[in-house]
Amino acid sequence: MTLDHEKDHIRKGELALIPAMVPHNVRNIGSETLKVIGFFSSPNVESTFAEPLMPINQRASSTYNQHLESILHLN
Repeated sequence: MTLDHEKDHIRKGELALIPAMVPHNVRNIGSETLKVIGFFSSPNVESTFAEPLMPINQRASSTYNQHLESILHLN
């Protein structure tokens, strides 16, 4: 895992605290499937990515609830 400009290994069962708006990267270097769970202090979370994500090819993402509300025109 890279947090800002520091690299470290996060092992099974460990967690990392990532402050808001700090650049970070998670990469699986093991042979098992990597599972990541995020908990946020706000219900409205927007993420900005340095490179477009595949397959959606976008640089920004928001929480599922915001996406669902926009699809259902609830906002």
